[in-house]
This record gives sequence, structure tokens and C-alpha cells, in this order.
Amino acid sequence: MSSPTEQRQDGFATDPVVAIMLSRPTRETAVSSRELPERALDEAIRRCETLQPAIHPMEAVLRKSIVLMAILAIAVPLPSTAQERFTPPNGGLGGQQFISRCPSGALLTGIVALTGAYINNIAPVCDGRALRGAGGRGERRSVDCPAGSVIQSVWFISLRSDNHLLKNLNVHCVARGTRIGTADIQLTTPGRFSGKLELYPHGNMDCGAQNITGLQGRAGDAVDALGLICG
Repeated sequence: MSSPTEQRQDGFATDPVVAIMLSRPTRETAVSSRELPERALDEAIRRCETLQPAIHPMEAVLRKSIVLMAILAIAVPLPSTAQERFTPPNGGLGGQQFISRCPSGALLTGIVALTGAYINNIAPVCDGRALRGAGGRGERRSVDCPAGSVIQSVWFISLRSDNHLLKNLNVHCVARGTRIGTADIQLTTPGRFSGKLELYPHGNMDCGAQNITGLQGRAGDAVDALGLICG
């Protein structure tokens, strides 16, 4: 004996009672419906109102995939190439850590320093605006890239003494948004080096494909170490 309810290819149940309501309205079905008991007719109407077409298995999988991707897009942020990072500070281990970031969207266009025999205080210049420095006191010196340019790299040289205090800087400027060089500017301090420069700790710092968005390092009465903020 077959089940009183069977499944049609279009996904609708073919209960004998429901079939009357789903069939094309003809004179015969109209007469048949009047002959149904009142309870059966009410049940047929209720089923017709709540019955939904069956979903193909592949469509169900697709819907679940779309929902899952939407959840992941909200819960898991996409990697950003502009994520902030610090370059390793170059110099000694004295002083306290300092972090001086440019305002959002601004880039490093210059450096202000207070100097004696070496660099005592240092501050970034972001889009022409100098921020608060870190370190001690001294004579003011500064380097600024030409208009429309930003600092792409910073060359440094430190003392040979155990504290490796920061001695001199040289900044390389490029046109904003390019790698086209526009200037190389030195920030020097009084006093001569004893011996060849290559014997002093030195090196070049840059942010690779990122921009320089601030300075960080260590400072006390002088600048002990210097690194870049990249973003």
C-alpha cells in the first residue's frame, strides 16, 4: 500500500486533501471541495498556507556557504598592507623607551634635534609640523625635505663607547608617493670622529614598501637608540 502522502518533483507534497487545493480550479474540483468534511477542508487550507517548496541539496549547500563567508568577513579582519610596525632601534640600551607617531595620514618629512657633542633630543616632523621630542636639552638643529617630499630612509652613526649614543643622521628624501629622490640632508653634531667612520656603529633604516610614520627608540639625557615607525 502506498503512503497517503507522496513527494512530487516540484517539491510539493501530494496529500490527497492538499492536492485538491493545489490543482487548477475546475468545476470538478470545486464540487469535490464542497463535498469534503469541514475539518478536512480546514486542514487542507492550513497545509497550503504553511507548505514550502523543498530546497535542492546543492542550493542548501550554497546558502550555507554564503552565510559562512559573511560571518567570516565580519569576524576575521583582512590583512592590511598598511599595518604598523617598528624597525629594531639602533644604538645602546640606556634611557627609556619613547614612541612618537605622526597624526593619522601624515608622513615623516623632517627631524628636529637638540644637540651637544651628540644628539640629545629628537622629534619627528610630520607633514611640516614638529611633534614633541624625547631626550634632554641642547642646540636646535633640523632637517626638512623639500616641499612635496617625504623621508624615505635615515642613515645613522653612533658613538663607539659602550652607550652607543646617537651622533649624526642623514635623511634621504623622495617625492611623495614615489621613489624619486629629491634630497639628501645631513644632521650633524659638533666634534670630530677619532679614526675612520667605518669603525663606528652605523647603518641605514627604512620601511621598505611602507611609509615612515614616526620615530621610536630610547632616550634619557641623550638619544640612546633610534628606530622608525612604519605604516
